[in-house]
Amino acid sequence: MAVAMEWVGRIMAAAAMMVVPGLGGQWVGRKFSANWLALVGFAIGLTGAIYYLIAATKPATDSSESSVRCSPLSKKDPPQ
Repeated sequence: MAVAMEWVGRIMAAAAMMVVPGLGGQWVGRKFSANWLALVGFAIGLTGAIYYLIAATKPATDSSESSVRCSPLSKKDPPQ
């Protein structure tokens, strides 16, 4: 259940990364009469969210990651 909630958090963060910059660009665009800023915000948000999802789904290969070493199913001993 904890793993599922971790993934829900990651997906919600990616969704927020896609939407919030576009809404911010829309708000700034209305202030300065530049409606194209909403498109720029959504493009930046989409690019950032895709980068985040790729990084979040990449398997952990770093041996210094503590969650891998301290896992009860891990064959490595935890650091002393």
